[in-house]
Amino acid sequence: MRTIIYFSHATRPLSSADLIDLERECATNDGPLRLTGVLLHCDGRFLQLIEGPKGVMRDMWARIQADPRHERFQVVLDRHGRQRCLAMSGMRLIDLSRDVSGATFPAAFNEAAFASDARRALDALLAFCRAH
Repeated sequence: MRTIIYFSHATRPLSSADLIDLERECATNDGPLRLTGVLLHCDGRFLQLIEGPKGVMRDMWARIQADPRHERFQVVLDRHGRQRCLAMSGMRLIDLSRDVSGATFPAAFNEAAFASDARRALDALLAFCRAH
């Protein structure tokens, strides 16, 4: 099992319809590949945790990096393990720019802080997922 957490930046503003299309694309592509994860979006920034079988993740990571919708990737965590971090199936997209539940992109989700402490990044992201 391989887990990757990364930040990226949108190459253009994304509408609600764009994000709905992205979520559908993830559901269509990721489920059969046994990929799980969460993709947070807020005002043109992305934070994603994605995990799955090693070989599948190698190919998916190449596809993610080639996707013209985002750029300026910063990998926070890239690890191999025996089990998944998330106890869920599929990919969940949370648009915090438009979320009506009151959830916000936590200040703690800071690229520089996460880059220096991968364990902190993983713990913070998993805690956020459990709360939302």
